[in-house]
Amino acid sequence: MLEEFFLPRINELDQGDIWFQQDGATVHTSRASMAVLRKHFPERLISIRGDLSGQPVLPICPLVIFYLWDI
Repeated sequence: MLEEFFLPRINELDQGDIWFQQDGATVHTSRASMAVLRKHFPERLISIRGDLSGQPVLPICPLVIFYLWDI
């Protein structure tokens, strides 16, 4: 799905260096998926197993703030 649908659409945008952020679902962070994403988004992948961690970095903020921020 990544290589057949998503990445061709991203390449059509021609927006330069695009950062990619995903949730931490284990199906999205499989070795195969991460290899494809790292190839197309080198050093611009925000994920639990990516170049930048997608976990909150402010432990003092309640979880509800991150939930509302995502809406």
